Amino acid sequence: MNDVMSSRQEFAQSPGVAPRPVSKYPLVTVIVRSMDRPELDRALASIALQDYPAIESIVVDATGGRHRPLRPQHRPAGHSIRMVGGSGPLQRPQAADLGLVSASGEWLTYLDDDDTCEPSHVSALVAAANAHGS
Repeated sequence: MNDVMSSRQEFAQSPGVAPRPVSKYPLVTVIVRSMDRPELDRALASIALQDYPAIESIVVDATGGRHRPLRPQHRPAGHSIRMVGGSGPLQRPQAADLGLVSASGEWLTYLDDDDTCEPSHVSALVAAANAHGS
């Protein structure tokens, strides 16, 4: 997972739009660009094991619609998952852009479909961002 997490406010600042109320646990979106590799299930399982209580996982189908459906996995309360894309093959930057515009989290990060992350990874990123006043 990238060591950099971006605030959604950095990507979309619209005049006249009221900021969302700050919650104790702001939603973090984890964007997974996927070519339907066999390791995807392990990557998604590592997100489900995060100790942070508010995570949205977005799997971007970069295969052009040949991606298998997501396998059911246990997700803790406060965690959600959905797939977007599939209308045509996507290059890595296009898949990243689709993930960004599909995200609803206050914070955004990426995980490759062949990687995993430690259970405290997202909470450590949020704590670091909060410590720096981001």
